Amino acid sequence: MVTTALIIDDHEIVRIAIRYKLQSMAMVRVVGDAANGSEGLRLAKELHPDIIFMDILMPGMDGIETTRKVLAYHPGIKIIILSKVQTYLYPAYLLKMGVSAYLSKNCTPEEMFTAVRNVIAGKRYISSIITERLALKNMGGRQKIAASFDLLSLRELQIALQLIEGKEVNKIAAILHLSPQTVRAHRDRIFEKLNIRNSVALILLAKELGYLEEISLLT
Repeated sequence: MVTTALIIDDHEIVRIAIRYKLQSMAMVRVVGDAANGSEGLRLAKELHPDIIFMDILMPGMDGIETTRKVLAYHPGIKIIILSKVQTYLYPAYLLKMGVSAYLSKNCTPEEMFTAVRNVIAGKRYISSIITERLALKNMGGRQKIAASFDLLSLRELQIALQLIEGKEVNKIAAILHLSPQTVRAHRDRIFEKLNIRNSVALILLAKELGYLEEISLLT
């Protein structure tokens, strides 16, 4: 039985690379690809793929919002997150949301094939580098700070990472399709939960956890 796949990523070269890798798997057939979340959601409704390969950070509707809507409309679709974001926070939230696998974009073809086979078999899979970060998050001096980020909701985490990138409230509102007032309210709750006063302190926390190095890969 052939498993159909849809690829959603804003970088064409990434979509081509994923399609190329999957061609060697006789059990998988790519039925479409999309450059953003809105287009991906439309194709998911039209094509009803078995698996979706989803990026997280995309312009407009990001991968998190797209994932939420896909799982709400089509709970049977399996989603494999393929992202450069390698902190433990996103995998923890997205696995709770219902995604089937979380892979680093630096993964080998062999690891991708392993993930696909696990997902087809009804199992979950987390990239080895993410598993290491999940294991290490409770070790060393970063434990208390990392735990504080666990207090954030998924929406708050989205906004926090946008703030860490230096984006202003109005820009974040446009990206996440929220009002500036809603973004400000979330921002204030983020500062309260993390016991900080401003975005500068947030960036310092992110630096201590190593998030800045990861985010720089995305810009």
